[in-house]
Amino acid sequence: VAPVPVDRLVGFAEQLIADRKWESGIQLLMKIVRTNPHAVDHRRRLANAMVDHGLGRPAAEEFKTLSILYQRQGDRGESLNALERAVQLRSDDVETWTRLVALKIEMGRTGGAVESALAGGAPLFEAGKHDLVQRLLEPVEPHAGREWRVYMLLGKVYAYKGNRNSATASFAKVLDNLPPDPEQELSICREILHYFPEMPEAQSHLARLEKKYGASPKDTLARRRTIRWVAAA
Repeated sequence: VAPVPVDRLVGFAEQLIADRKWESGIQLLMKIVRTNPHAVDHRRRLANAMVDHGLGRPAAEEFKTLSILYQRQGDRGESLNALERAVQLRSDDVETWTRLVALKIEMGRTGGAVESALAGGAPLFEAGKHDLVQRLLEPVEPHAGREWRVYMLLGKVYAYKGNRNSATASFAKVLDNLPPDPEQELSICREILHYFPEMPEAQSHLARLEKKYGASPKDTLARRRTIRWVAAA
């Protein structure tokens, strides 16, 4: 008996899924992918079907494989899209975040690389996985520009690990790139001193801010506006 052509099998699988026979349709797509492991169209159908059926973790694995296949074909754009889908489905997968950041840097999308590193690194830091945060953020630091959040997160990691020199250098970059909002400036300085109390630059910056605005810049600025309004009236 002649084997059933792959296109017909794909059609059967899609019909099963359309008839809401998800499990049978996905199993058939998995069989097709096993026999045609380099066919990106079939694997993409499988990954999307898994997502639609709530199978996020196995779908993420399929998107990771898709990314590799697309990259081998020289299609970095589709490779990048597949990695984006994978981290959406598994935000705890540091390997995929690392690949995503590296590919964005390679493609010259450094702003996107910085945002991805922060998106992947922040929850890792909260989970206490400081080595993984360092591994994810250090490659984007040369591209961070005025994005103080990169330096802040790295500074906190270095402070936790007892690396005083690196912590000082990172927190100094935070102070050099503070956002132009007094309330946020004050909050950032206090956070730096929470992690690194003996940093004189942060101490003096905080002292200047508190002398200028008091404990709450919002209240001080509001009082100054009120005084100006009363004087103008």
